Amino acid sequence: MKNYIHISVADISQLWELTIKLQLQDQELRRKSNELKETIVNLHILSKQREIDNAKMRAHDILGQRLTVMLRIIQNEDNLDYDLLTSLTRGLLAELKAEQSETSPQDELESIQQIFAAIGVDIKFEGDLPASTKQACLFVDIIREASTNAVRHGFASKINIKSENVCNNYYLTISNNGHIITTPIIPGSGIKIIRKKVSAHSGTVDIMLQPLFTLSIVIPGGDSVEEGTNCR
Repeated sequence: MKNYIHISVADISQLWELTIKLQLQDQELRRKSNELKETIVNLHILSKQREIDNAKMRAHDILGQRLTVMLRIIQNEDNLDYDLLTSLTRGLLAELKAEQSETSPQDELESIQQIFAAIGVDIKFEGDLPASTKQACLFVDIIREASTNAVRHGFASKINIKSENVCNNYYLTISNNGHIITTPIIPGSGIKIIRKKVSAHSGTVDIMLQPLFTLSIVIPGGDSVEEGTNCR
């Protein structure tokens, strides 16, 4: 029946160090979490802006093509073919709203050729579109814009296009028989849009005025190099 005092001593240095370390890690995780949230918000904004830019460019390309064809018909024909003019307006809104993935790049290319053929513009395509759907769609967009510009500004009647894969790069060359340009080119919205699209794929755009107006595009990342090809 006596009273005792019990004294217990423990070394908690390691536990205390772990506790501090956990607190610091918790603070770091919270900071990382906030950064991640901000990044997600920024990505959402960038993604939304990218979709808006893509929609603007697609509308510019499609409307420019249709309007150019309609203007050529009006300029060249005394007796207007109203049925042809009407046909060019059919499905326009549906085409603007449609995702590019709904139509294959090859089908879009053939559609461009058919539309311009209706006004006597011969678009010859040599080679193959890139195997990558994204790059193929890029080529089709460039072909549409370049053809529209050739007819609208150069009054071209023949457009020659060559697509090839050389040394793991895709090459797209577009030339036309339009009016020869003797003065320096001031890039309009069409050329600027092409440069922007190509730049997004780390490609390059070159313009040659002689002997024919020629647009030369190089996109890195083609198919594997064919056996026996000499690349430097």
